[in-house]
Amino acid sequence: MFYAPYVSVAQKREVALQRIRKLKKQGLDVQPIDPFRGAIATTFWGKAWCNHLESFADYQNRLPRARTYIRNGFICDLQISQGNVRAMVSGSSLYTVTVELKTLEKDAWLKICQQCQGQVNSLLELLQGKFSKEVMSIVSNPETGIFPKRKEIKYKCSCPDWAVLCKHAAAVLYAVGRRLDTDPGLLFTLRGVDPADLFPASIDIATTAEDEGLELDDMGALFDIDLQTADIPDLNEAKEEPKTTKAKPVFDPEPLKNTPTTTAAKTTPSHTANVKAPLNPKRPTANGIKKLRQLANLTLTEFAAALNVSAPTVSRWEKTSGILCLRQDSFNAILTFQEKLLKNL
Repeated sequence: MFYAPYVSVAQKREVALQRIRKLKKQGLDVQPIDPFRGAIATTFWGKAWCNHLESFADYQNRLPRARTYIRNGFICDLQISQGNVRAMVSGSSLYTVTVELKTLEKDAWLKICQQCQGQVNSLLELLQGKFSKEVMSIVSNPETGIFPKRKEIKYKCSCPDWAVLCKHAAAVLYAVGRRLDTDPGLLFTLRGVDPADLFPASIDIATTAEDEGLELDDMGALFDIDLQTADIPDLNEAKEEPKTTKAKPVFDPEPLKNTPTTTAAKTTPSHTANVKAPLNPKRPTANGIKKLRQLANLTLTEFAAALNVSAPTVSRWEKTSGILCLRQDSFNAILTFQEKLLKNL
């Protein structure tokens, strides 16, 4: 019987660090799980995911090794998208792991929303998992909740292990739980549902965030909700707008067409006439943002730094459907960036 040669923890960690550095040099948005000690997850969402994972009887013999892998920082990269998790794990060699999850059925999600109706009234509650026992039992129910069933998960790893679930894939599943500690919205992304559906239509999510002392960009990045683009009725539309110096979300980009920045963006020098502006100032879209970043040949992180926003914020912009409704400072920063870029082409 063939056994892979022994590789020490220090060697595996060095392989992981080398791979991470190489990927970053290539300009890729690498998202590793750093080494740590103690509990894998500490928040409601992270703990609930790990507890659900550990409830699968056929996982038991692989989970202890998997916990060692994630704590030692062997997850070189973890990318989570709708119905898919891709990762690179350092072991005896460097392995590629793909986990496919079936997105939540629309009827099942509708039932969850109906059961939770009127019980999720705070954005902070939702983010921190501070629900009533009734809501917790609904969302974390192993059969009817938001977490995937055993039969809804498929794995693929480039390692030679014949098992259906190898230790590398199990480590990746744990890594998802740890990532949910800091970005709980990824669970909804993974299952292909919109967490805004849990809120009653009469609640202004953006106002709720401000009332609780939360920054919109920070909360959107944390929960993967574009709070500026949510289709929420303005309950104060008929009231006189209070005087304030705080940046206010712009829910309609059309009025911005007459701002100085927008006007400047329309009148580019003649030598750039053959270069089409990627972003339409009147109708900013995810595709326009992405094309602008690609035209500048920048990574998400570099583009975010140029606009003075976070990388998750840019990522959220590029994933949002329809016309983007941005904060005015962000909108102006994008137009200024586009103007300067076109001048230099």
